[in-house]
Amino acid sequence: MKNLNATPATAGKSTKTNRIILGMAAGVLAVLAVACQKENNAGLRPGNEVAVVISNPGDSAAFTYANTFGKLFRSSTNEIYTVKNFLQGTVNNTGNPPHIANSKYYYSLRSNDGTDSVNADLVFSGTANADVSVYTAYTLSFARTSFDSIATGLVSPTWTSIATKKIGLNSIDTVNYTVVAGWYNYNIVRHEALPVIEHGKFLTVRATTAGGRTFIIELQDLYSNRTPNAYKTPSNYPYLHFRYKEI
Repeated sequence: MKNLNATPATAGKSTKTNRIILGMAAGVLAVLAVACQKENNAGLRPGNEVAVVISNPGDSAAFTYANTFGKLFRSSTNEIYTVKNFLQGTVNNTGNPPHIANSKYYYSLRSNDGTDSVNADLVFSGTANADVSVYTAYTLSFARTSFDSIATGLVSPTWTSIATKKIGLNSIDTVNYTVVAGWYNYNIVRHEALPVIEHGKFLTVRATTAGGRTFIIELQDLYSNRTPNAYKTPSNYPYLHFRYKEI
């Protein structure tokens, strides 16, 4: 007598084949998902951490790195990024001062975000000195030419190397009696930093990474919203403002 409940041999083979096909399909979907994720995170920070990505020209985004404050803007043309109110530390809206700044701020031009000391392209002093420096393997130079004219390709300036790999106060070397190029002047009466670009001067900084990538940078201000909170001895610093472009 035939067993009516027995599974035909062909049915067993069909089920096994279906499982194989389903398994292969799942694998393909997983690969596609990873690929899409990588595409959406275009531009990874060193160490494979996700960078700040602004997909649409003219848009902005908040920084994502821990204890990093401020906002990043992407220009509608020319791929220029503008950083406003960049601060690393602790914000205290009710205290005096209104924030506790880290002794140094670290920024990655490659990932458009704050970072740590290992992955930084720019290192800012978290004090009123407002020095900006790069590491030994990098090069730093400046040109007394407008940022916009370089960014748009209208001018190919002459660059002057900065041997100290640091730029800050515009001053006089009292030993060699030469001008030490800086991105701001200092009003000793009002105890206020005065960025040169806000007083009719041009200064563009060029930084080349250890990997050979080159960025031009315009350092703009160190006060919150680019406005000192007092005529004398303002305290709302350092909230760094700058813009940059990879060339």
